[in-house]
Amino acid sequence: MARDINIHLEDNHESASIYVVNQIKDLIENSDGAFSLGLSGGETPRFAYSIMSETFNNLSQTIIWTVDDRWVEARDELSNQNLINTYFEPTQAEVLKFDFSGDSPQLDAQIYEKKIKDKIRNFNAAILGLGQDGHIAVSYTHLTLPTSDLV
Repeated sequence: MARDINIHLEDNHESASIYVVNQIKDLIENSDGAFSLGLSGGETPRFAYSIMSETFNNLSQTIIWTVDDRWVEARDELSNQNLINTYFEPTQAEVLKFDFSGDSPQLDAQIYEKKIKDKIRNFNAAILGLGQDGHIAVSYTHLTLPTSDLV
């Protein structure tokens, strides 16, 4: 089912994070059973993830999966899986972990893809970015964006 995109502007990173957290909370609370939530990594979502892990009352029906990661061990400080594990392993959520074999990034990605397909029937929501520069899952090097409005 196609849905319109709602663009919501906030004045700063903290208020944007709180807005996203509240939207996700409403979606989880109003879902019929299992809820899948894809999470990205990096520094900027830490604030949102800390609020979510501390304030969401019941994540027992929530499956959390990693949207993107580097091909490094989960305990590596650069690992997005490490970030997600830090905040959501202590909760009741089921965290689908990307396993690093050290042998083949392609094989590890195929194994993770199968894990996701086996566990998730509907992709309900994903946080692709909460960057101060307003980026959403994009890579750029020579682009200047306004930072006064955050989505």
